[in-house]
Amino acid sequence: MRRLFAIIVAAFALAGCSMEDITIAPKCDIYYASFEDFGEESRTYVDENVKLLWHEDDRISLFRTTLNEQFKFTGATGDNSGGFALIESDEWVTGNVVSTNYAVYPYDATTKLSNDEIIQLTMPAVQHYAENSFGRGANTMVAASENTSSKFLPFRNLGGYIIVKLYGEDTTIKSIEFKGNNDEVIAGAATAEAKYGYLPVVTMLESGTTAITLDCGEEGITISSDSANPTSFWFVVPPITFEGGFTFTITDINGNTFTKSTTKSQTVVRNEVKSMSGFEPTFEGEGEDPEVATKPANNEIWYTNGSTTEATTPYKTNVFGANIVSNTYDADKECWVIKFDGDVTKINYSAFYCCSSLTSVTIPDSVTTIGSLAFYRCSSLTSVNIPDSVTTIGYGAFYNCSSLTSVTIPDGVTTIGDSPFVSCSMLQEFKGKFASDDGRCLIQDGRLIAFAPAGLTEYAIPDSATTIGDEAFKYCSSLTSVNIPDSVTTIGGSAFYNCSSLMSITIPKNITKIERYTFRYCTSLTSITIPDSVTIIGDQAFSGCLSLKSVDIGSRVTTINYRAFEDCASLTSITIPDNVKEIYQAAFDGCKSLSEVIIGKGLTYLYSSQFTNISNDSVLTINSNIPNSFELEELDNVGCFEGSSFKYVVIENGVTNVGDRAFQNCPNLTSVKFNDANVEISEKGFEGCSQLSRVEFGTALKSIGPNAFANCVRLTHVSIPDSTTSCGPYAFYGCEKLSNIILGENITDIGGSAFRGCTSLTDIVIPKNVKNIYDYAFADCPNLQVVECEPIEPPTLYGPNVFANNHLSRVIYVNETCLSDYRAADYWNQYYSFIIY
Repeated sequence: MRRLFAIIVAAFALAGCSMEDITIAPKCDIYYASFEDFGEESRTYVDENVKLLWHEDDRISLFRTTLNEQFKFTGATGDNSGGFALIESDEWVTGNVVSTNYAVYPYDATTKLSNDEIIQLTMPAVQHYAENSFGRGANTMVAASENTSSKFLPFRNLGGYIIVKLYGEDTTIKSIEFKGNNDEVIAGAATAEAKYGYLPVVTMLESGTTAITLDCGEEGITISSDSANPTSFWFVVPPITFEGGFTFTITDINGNTFTKSTTKSQTVVRNEVKSMSGFEPTFEGEGEDPEVATKPANNEIWYTNGSTTEATTPYKTNVFGANIVSNTYDADKECWVIKFDGDVTKINYSAFYCCSSLTSVTIPDSVTTIGSLAFYRCSSLTSVNIPDSVTTIGYGAFYNCSSLTSVTIPDGVTTIGDSPFVSCSMLQEFKGKFASDDGRCLIQDGRLIAFAPAGLTEYAIPDSATTIGDEAFKYCSSLTSVNIPDSVTTIGGSAFYNCSSLMSITIPKNITKIERYTFRYCTSLTSITIPDSVTIIGDQAFSGCLSLKSVDIGSRVTTINYRAFEDCASLTSITIPDNVKEIYQAAFDGCKSLSEVIIGKGLTYLYSSQFTNISNDSVLTINSNIPNSFELEELDNVGCFEGSSFKYVVIENGVTNVGDRAFQNCPNLTSVKFNDANVEISEKGFEGCSQLSRVEFGTALKSIGPNAFANCVRLTHVSIPDSTTSCGPYAFYGCEKLSNIILGENITDIGGSAFRGCTSLTDIVIPKNVKNIYDYAFADCPNLQVVECEPIEPPTLYGPNVFANNHLSRVIYVNETCLSDYRAADYWNQYYSFIIY
């Protein structure tokens, strides 16, 4: 099983553009190329270490128009990256315009590009032997750049690979002919379609040839006499199924022939290697069917890990339905073999969890289940065969297999769990059951299960999808836009988690809920419109969307859940529509640019710790009642906006209650305005707002609760309107800069310690309707010198300390007609000498 992923080759500096035997165009136009891997590497030829290499004389056909231009490799033989430079032509010829740059290896003057951008080429019918490799020029590749201005050419192989292994005493091979038993066209005229970010498609034409000959040179190749180390002969074959099998005709240096055939159906897969078991040609007649060493026995699992000496031990050994007997390397099979004491029936939960050395796994036909997280974080795994016997693939089975490039889902599979291929960043295509027509996603019963992200920046989800499963696009970091059809009614949790390049997305009109983490860390997303069908925004649905500047919350959203928009650092304003009833804890915490928040009329439940760490100049406008903190049982009496970062708060007409602790300890709050709201301020509503310097109560304030503005140390002026009937205990306690207090004429009760510790207060008018003043109401006001009492009947004092510790010369003015009543009343009488008219 071989690794399949694209290596992006870094551009490097070139010393110059001159070469000895060719003339490079003066403009020195350089294009850079990369290879697609199979096995350890893919290449124009393979070195002794099976490493990707170019040859110094490699040439390609490049189509910047429909004109075939010859470019030559500018590096040295043995380089695995490099550039190609134009070979100057004496002819002045032009071609038609094309949409991008196309390239074909190897160069052939007869290769053409049609006006509809189909490549017409020749697959080689004669290939040349190379030691442990295919010969140079045999491995036909095509490339398409991202656009016409791009000079990066990501080459992809057109063929698959068949290796014939021979051994024998004193035997020299002159040539080997490969041919399908049903005369399939495998060489000659062909067409290829190439598109940036997609796998190429090759089609053999009827005018092609039915045989490939491997030429071993004039002197031939003397094969190994060691059956354990046979000589390998490589063929590059177009992807095709040989329904009737194929035949090798081997000719030795003396002209004798030996034929080896198989009648079994054999499929050559693009970019994959099929290796035949070694055999000895006898040149005495036809041989038997060769066996393809690709299938383990039912009591075996085969794997490779890049080593022949160090085994990989499964993370769990009791999840296979049988017990492990041995784990040894088999040189003939060129892989490790885990043997069991019975049939392997399952590869269950975490079987190969974090076995990062695994590069390929071959599963026996007896396995029916691949369990959840079975190959989790097998980061080097490039190839895994899933046999037809498998019926179930569990949750996250191949999660973070970041080297996996292609997966075939066999027909036997009936169920695939959520998130089977999350963070498989090199995954290019799905094949087989549930695969979409373009091979980019898996869809089971309308549910988009998984997505192959490699190379794609934008994608249109097929109309056959009705559900996008959990984590379907998670970590697709190159994806910039996704078109979701209206057929989709459900988007699963974390579906677009950390799609960090996603700049725009339209949520279909039939979605009813934005699930948990759906768009979390979509750091390039700039705006979002939530359709009117949505009623719930889930936990952290948009948290960490750092570029999100605008959000349109639909007209039917009723619930904004925990940290839904947390750390949306570019969000400048948000309007919570009237239909929203619940906003849960920290829904907008960390929105550092948020300067305007408008809350609609329908809010009935607001969790605590809202809007902390936002803009220092932010304005909150409230149109709904603010719940009391004791309604939030699990949050231990924490106020709805307690600790929030608002600088200005506007409470609109229609609000009747500011709940207890609602704005307690808001460190930046400087101004509060009540726009004629007939409102009750509950206990500790604004307590400890250390920067609060201005409060406008409007004309309809109903009551001020206990500790409502206690310790608002910068508050200098308070004008309580005539609509207010009571000022609760400790209401303005410790407001040390409060020097000007106007009490509305309809206040009847002044609570205990209501203005205690207002050290800047110099005078106060007690309105005519006050009936009760509770103890310590004006105590510890050392600068209070004048108290003007308007009531004709002395208000009841509840204790001896109402005016304790005032200025030594403090006087209490009363009407002349009631002077004697004040001097005689309980607790007033202790101020006898200070009461005057």
